Amino acid sequence: MRHPLVILALIASTLGLGQLAHGDGSGTRRRVVVCTDLAMGLDCTNVFGSPPSAADPDDAWALAWALNNPTWEVIGVVVSYGNCACETPPTTCDAPPPPPGEVPCEELDEAVAITEWVVEACGQRTPVHRGSSRRFAVDGPAPRGTLAVLETILAEPELVTIVGIGPATDAAYLVRDLAALGRLDRIERLVLEMGQFGPWAGQAGFVINGTPVSDYNFRSDPDAARWLFETTDDLPATTLVPYNAIRFGYVTEAGLDLLAAVGRPATDRAAADSRAWLEKWTGIFGEPGFHMWDLVCMLAVVDGAEFVTSPVEASLECIDGKPSLQLTAVEGPSGITCASHLSAMGPPLVSLPIVFATADATAQVSDQNVIGQLALKAWIECPVGPERCAGDLNGDGRVDGRDLGALIGEWGDCP
Repeated sequence: MRHPLVILALIASTLGLGQLAHGDGSGTRRRVVVCTDLAMGLDCTNVFGSPPSAADPDDAWALAWALNNPTWEVIGVVVSYGNCACETPPTTCDAPPPPPGEVPCEELDEAVAITEWVVEACGQRTPVHRGSSRRFAVDGPAPRGTLAVLETILAEPELVTIVGIGPATDAAYLVRDLAALGRLDRIERLVLEMGQFGPWAGQAGFVINGTPVSDYNFRSDPDAARWLFETTDDLPATTLVPYNAIRFGYVTEAGLDLLAAVGRPATDRAAADSRAWLEKWTGIFGEPGFHMWDLVCMLAVVDGAEFVTSPVEASLECIDGKPSLQLTAVEGPSGITCASHLSAMGPPLVSLPIVFATADATAQVSDQNVIGQLALKAWIECPVGPERCAGDLNGDGRVDGRDLGALIGEWGDCP
């Protein structure tokens, strides 16, 4: 039996994954802030009030890729509600604006802890911050964690790309506050995963094997999108990756088995915490795996990835009583660009499962699966994590009072 790393190396060579993963064409590292609703492994209720179930692990897989990409420097991660709800906000077209301020949310605290684990598993010390627990309030203060990222953006002269793979809440706060400071020039590009485009224009979502799927990130916080695209006159260069156009690149049971076979703590946990989500997709949607939506969104700003871009206008419409973000192509320049992957522009969006077999078999793997293979490769390349120095009991890279507190907390006789 071939070693899993050898199999993946053969796949990478055959499909040219290395070039796609590492080339941004600039010769310099792109500074990136990731706004996410990462919740891998949590059983929780989402913002649409669904019964408690396994949360989407896609964000964690995408973040692992971003942290491993040598041409990116992830300078901060902001974790918000979304995959796990802190409260159930109304998602109808006439929903009242939310009150300002944050709410207690144990699920969000757990999501932050999981995100910190992903960062550590990938051998990084990227700061992770607790972001929004409720929808965007235009006159409300940004969460403290979001303000900390704002300070990070302002601390260095290099430009920053903000990539949103969850609700647009924290991204909207960052744009709002940078605009108030007259410093929108610090944002190279805003990238958000949302919107309806092409064959799905005029719909609030789309259908997978007869089951409706919402434009999830947009509908988690229409208030943030409304402020960004209809209220503010200060919008940085923006790329919207339409939710309907990036469904491909399955991660199947074979892929999770591959991770488990590597035998590292990071790959063991990623595989274990993703299996329930895989079962949900195969059970509800009748598909052989789950999709790398969030990683596709990140790749939309990587030179060499197969995307077609077009200038668009973004407008909020009410369709069947539900808010929808419609993207309409326009002639001439626009501050908003739609980026769609060339292999997934139109129905029926047929995806093929990732194949792990012999080198000869990889030649027949659809290019649609490059995304899923990149995600697997990122997890496999994650180290165990940074070595802890003596006395660093909590693994935060420092020896301080928190380590002393941990030691005192365990003081006493050994059981």
